Amino acid sequence: MRGFENWITGLDVSRDGKLIAAGDGATVRIWELGTALSDPEAYSRTGGELATLGDQRTAIHCVAFSPDG
Repeated sequence: MRGFENWITGLDVSRDGKLIAAGDGATVRIWELGTALSDPEAYSRTGGELATLGDQRTAIHCVAFSPDG
């Protein structure tokens, strides 16, 4: 997975299988899994990454999508 400086400490796939979230203790990144197939040009620019949440003041040990969306 691109963009992490540390070991990934949390990983989850959305219930519909379209998104994946991963955290490395300080940063959470969210990717769209289908981007490579649906829009190869966009994927080459972004790697499918939708968002980066960083500068956390506490360590991230787990990431999870809400079951109800």
